[in-house]
Amino acid sequence: MAANVYSSDERGKPLSPIKGTTTDQNGNFSFDAKSKFISISYIGYQKMTTPTTTGFTVFELLPMEQSLPTVEVRPKGITLLGFGFALISILKLLKK
Repeated sequence: MAANVYSSDERGKPLSPIKGTTTDQNGNFSFDAKSKFISISYIGYQKMTTPTTTGFTVFELLPMEQSLPTVEVRPKGITLLGFGFALISILKLLKK
């Protein structure tokens, strides 16, 4: 897990300039936070904003209640046919 950790205000808005770090593979991190709050985020989990602490603290991120949407992008008016698409387009142009 490589979560993002950054200095923020109490609402989770990043401070400028953004100062932060990412966690190691075990979720451990440390950095010199100059703010009263830090925010922790990871894809698929709810962002957490918590007061800055010193020493060892365990944070638990909660899963999002809904999954991320799947987006399918298709060019308008074009049917993609893999490698044959270019050949079909050329043939259509030649027939004109």
